[in-house]
Amino acid sequence: MKLKALTLLVSVALVGCGGSGSDSNDNIVKKSGNLDGQIQSLTPSTQSLSLHGEQLSAANAKITYQGKTLQFSNLDEGMRVQLTANNGETNDIKLNPTLVGKVIKIDGTKVTVDGVTFEYKLDDDIEVGDWVLVTGYTQADGSIKIVSVKEIAELDNDQHEFEGVVAELDDNNKRFKIGPVEVDYSGASIDKDDDLKLENGSWVEVYGTFDGSTFTAKKVELEDEQDYADQEVEGVLTWVNKGQTQIEINGRIRAEITAKTEFDDGKKSDLALGRWIEVDLQTQSDTLWAKEIEFGDDDKIKGKEFDLEGMASNVNSQLKQFEVAGETIYVDAKTEFDDGITFDNLDGQKVEVEGMIIDGRKMAKEIESND
Repeated sequence: MKLKALTLLVSVALVGCGGSGSDSNDNIVKKSGNLDGQIQSLTPSTQSLSLHGEQLSAANAKITYQGKTLQFSNLDEGMRVQLTANNGETNDIKLNPTLVGKVIKIDGTKVTVDGVTFEYKLDDDIEVGDWVLVTGYTQADGSIKIVSVKEIAELDNDQHEFEGVVAELDDNNKRFKIGPVEVDYSGASIDKDDDLKLENGSWVEVYGTFDGSTFTAKKVELEDEQDYADQEVEGVLTWVNKGQTQIEINGRIRAEITAKTEFDDGKKSDLALGRWIEVDLQTQSDTLWAKEIEFGDDDKIKGKEFDLEGMASNVNSQLKQFEVAGETIYVDAKTEFDDGITFDNLDGQKVEVEGMIIDGRKMAKEIESND
């Protein structure tokens, strides 16, 4: 899938000066702010890039990954980056890939990097054994769509990286999975804020080594959604609740929709699975809310939602699952409980459960009382 650039409106003010002309370029309102998104195009001749529909100069930018300084030539269309724009310029660009490791196998367009196999047409100069930066976006059905694979100079053996959602957490043996990859975190430092804990559904970045079957983590970093406050983030709508009061972006960031939320190139009713959006995220009372949403493409990958009502029963705290109307429902770190309901008091409650079907399992996104 080629994710199209979002179009931003640029305000141009023309000032007349008693018969003499003025340079309209001086009056273009250029982009400023903290941006998180996908590189849409690159212009090597001017050392500039397009992000969030704006052309930004990177001529004086320091480009880094894990503290390693890179060149403009290391950038690629599709890469996810974080930067601060100041009047159309940026001085600091941080790469935020999904996977960093060695190419293990190439079979036509089927590529395996550190135990993860995906479809992508590699550049001809990428070979087995090369280090690569892989960027992907979580889709509404839980799959990952790879949008960039870029070769990078060889890194140290402990600089492999993988990010994603924690599943099958085994705290006793200090292991969990991200997609198909098993992570051993028995010797890892856990980087997190005090109110976060490692659990199924946590979004993590792991750094360490890969031996062909197991990712041995040196560090596990838990993502805090509050880090996205005062940022403009773009990506895929991976969940929208029935009341359209909450959304999830890229399978990882939850935000509230309020009466103050503004919509560009669309309206509130256009919030739907698979839409590519740009969101101005703000925080209030430790909750992220969308100040402004601008709509991009409507992706073909929609995902499957469910909405069930009934009495919660057969609550299993070890497996983090329960039943409603004969259906097994799973909860994780992203499940939101409303109306005073918690997992501990769930048994026997009349509830309404909204969620997504991921890999055949019904994952609860929101649980509220149905009394």
